[in-house]
Amino acid sequence: MKNLTIRLITCVAVVCSLRAAAQTTPQTPAPIKLFFEKTFIHTDRNIYNEGEDIWLRAYVVNAQDNHLIGTSKNLHIELIAPADTMVYSETLQLTNGLGKGDIPLPARLAPGTYRLRAYTNWMRNFGDNFIFEKSITITGSAAQGKGASIGSNSPKTVAAASQGAQSASGAPIIRFFPEGGSLVNDISAIVGVKAEDASGKGIAVSGPVLSATGDTIARFACDSLGMGLFAIVPVAGQKYHTSLKYKGQAVQAALPDALGSGLSLKVAKRDTLIYITISCNNAASATFAGKPLTLSVKHAGVAYASPQIQLTDNQALVKVPESILPEGITAITLYDDQHKPNCERLFYVSHPNHSAKVAVSTEKQVYRSREKVTVTVKTTGADHKPVQGNFSLAAIDAGVDHSAVDDIMAYMTLGSEVRGKIEHIERYFDTTNVNRARQLDMLLLTQGWRNLIWKRLADTAIKISYLPEQGFTVSGNVKDQNGKKVIAGANITMRNAKATGQKVFVTKTNEAGNYYFDNIPLYGQQRVTLTSRNDKGESNGILQIDSLSKNSLPINKSGLNETTDISANLTAELGKRAVANKKLDSVTNLKEVKIKASRNIVLRDQTAVSSGFPDEVLTVTAADMKFNTLHDYILYASKQAKPIPQPTDYPDQIVFFADGKNYKPRFIVDNKEAFFTDDDDEDVMAHFSNNYLSLPMTAVEKVVIRRMLAGLKPPKIASGAGTNIMGVGVVSNGRIPPPENLFVILLTLKPGAMELNGAGLTGTTLPGYYEARDFYKPLHTSTAINASKPDMRNTIHWEPIIRTDANGQATVTFYNADPKTNIRVVVQGVSGKGDPMSGVKTYSVK
Repeated sequence: MKNLTIRLITCVAVVCSLRAAAQTTPQTPAPIKLFFEKTFIHTDRNIYNEGEDIWLRAYVVNAQDNHLIGTSKNLHIELIAPADTMVYSETLQLTNGLGKGDIPLPARLAPGTYRLRAYTNWMRNFGDNFIFEKSITITGSAAQGKGASIGSNSPKTVAAASQGAQSASGAPIIRFFPEGGSLVNDISAIVGVKAEDASGKGIAVSGPVLSATGDTIARFACDSLGMGLFAIVPVAGQKYHTSLKYKGQAVQAALPDALGSGLSLKVAKRDTLIYITISCNNAASATFAGKPLTLSVKHAGVAYASPQIQLTDNQALVKVPESILPEGITAITLYDDQHKPNCERLFYVSHPNHSAKVAVSTEKQVYRSREKVTVTVKTTGADHKPVQGNFSLAAIDAGVDHSAVDDIMAYMTLGSEVRGKIEHIERYFDTTNVNRARQLDMLLLTQGWRNLIWKRLADTAIKISYLPEQGFTVSGNVKDQNGKKVIAGANITMRNAKATGQKVFVTKTNEAGNYYFDNIPLYGQQRVTLTSRNDKGESNGILQIDSLSKNSLPINKSGLNETTDISANLTAELGKRAVANKKLDSVTNLKEVKIKASRNIVLRDQTAVSSGFPDEVLTVTAADMKFNTLHDYILYASKQAKPIPQPTDYPDQIVFFADGKNYKPRFIVDNKEAFFTDDDDEDVMAHFSNNYLSLPMTAVEKVVIRRMLAGLKPPKIASGAGTNIMGVGVVSNGRIPPPENLFVILLTLKPGAMELNGAGLTGTTLPGYYEARDFYKPLHTSTAINASKPDMRNTIHWEPIIRTDANGQATVTFYNADPKTNIRVVVQGVSGKGDPMSGVKTYSVK
């Protein structure tokens, strides 16, 4: 889909500044070996109805050898609307180059061709060369009842520098691409032709190549995808063009001017050898006579041949065995004696008899509705021996998604290294296609065309600005109460009560008052609290948090200007199925915990019930402003509160005495529960308590102290001895002990009190790694809970994690839905040897 600037892909060391977690200044710069990542996103389908879910699996590989790579831990997934606006984004956690996720499409989403974009932070160092994009067609109620043409509203990105006249708006466009980069006077050249209609689709046209005097020099004919070629020997002083008609419209386009002096490059395959011919014209003979030229033959930036040559009679021939090159695109570049690139040609190397393969099979070809299906996946390497690998499987109703099957092999070896959208990419990998080699050559002559004449090339150095992400970065600054002077050396503590593992992170502000927390593991939407303290433990300053999206990747104009015709019948069928499928339990969701406005309070870990004691209500008045903090005020005004007994590591705590015991309170602030439970560590509880107890009285409106009874807690998995099925402790005689007291402080703060951060406190909700949902897998048995409900699923099964064993095998089982249709099973993945692999199996439901 995107052009790979392969000439830049060399293994060199660059020095990058790495910022470590919980540090105020960057670490000492460390050398990083330059590497390149590619990603491929396997989605269950390409056509969806509004309100459905997109299920996806991510593969991130080393761009040079296609092995899964674990350097980056974050993969950014975005859904971009036809109007080039982002409608959804999430961050997937990568484990050894693998990740999974899903995108819940909103109801009433406008129909159109959307873009699914994926990238790591590291990929951003290289422009858009490694950014993954694919088109997703979405239909819905706005299109129901009529045939819908689902297409992008944005103009197509030009595939290369303009080579040919731009036609009038709405008219076809024809471009010419000389082999190697440029035409040179008096040297025979092959010229690729690309013809497109106004929407960017290839069109079949034919026409003459005319001289300035109107003589026909050559003719060309483009196939159904708009690609063709012809030969020409340009003559000094002549200009060339074409003039033809397409559906009654006049189309004219000019060939690029030929160079008066220069080098040319021709590439052709004969048997098992690649013949590379280098030529110069008489005008350039003196320039290159006796000078060493270098021919670089590279795959994914790795040099497989770099012979030095000299021209004899203005020509040289180099033969390269195809067997020494890996499958995929090879870049052949010609450098002059100053090591400036003069010509480049992309050439596809194919080893059909030595390719890794994945075979997908079912027990039979025809099934019944709701019948159980077992799919067997078998993988073999290029040596035809079983190979292990990581794969994903989608089984879909082929009747509702007639789009071409995505192919990770085609993308990794071809699509990711060629400019623009490749129409019908599958034809280039169909070994039964007798025109495959010629069609591949025309594709690389046009969409793989490069003009590398050094006079027209602006040399640029690689600048590393984006480091591989290992988690999330939270940053900001601290200023004084007036918001003007920065505070250096402030102790910043970040608490994340819901975090798995470490919950507390500490750092100091630097001389500019900035703080950084790097590589923080966050999962889902998580609330974090930050505090600022001086060395005496006193609150200080106003905390600000930087926007996490301030450095997001800009949205470019759509390069996926394609049109998918959705019939009225299909649109109506998708809408009908969407209604039926709402009755099924389509996904597994987590329940939200809410604080109920009643005498009973549902906390995160238990439900506290009324004890019958009246609330102790403390209404703050002007006279109470004499107290420094809420801590001091409650100790004075409450009849139940008392200082925590000493000695203790947390002297600023408050306890409440009842029934001969001291109880630490829980907090509900403005009807929201503070982020800690009785099961948290003491330092976590103390931290959150101090956040509120240290508030100035100017921030507080009302304090209510409610004495309650602790309720039963939710069931615990693997409860140990001494607990009942609810996870509640029991005594040896089996009796449940009486409920404990529970004190809750309900705070009402003044509007904006927390935002003012008068106590060096702030909090925010951070979007962490997206927590992928589980695909709903119905069990169609006579006792199934949904046995009487219609099953009209469009995606019959989605299995994001499949690993073949030492024998190269894996099995997946699922149940068919109700419709009588054809089911297409697609398996994508990467072997342990770095082979991208794809397999398809179709069966019928009757």
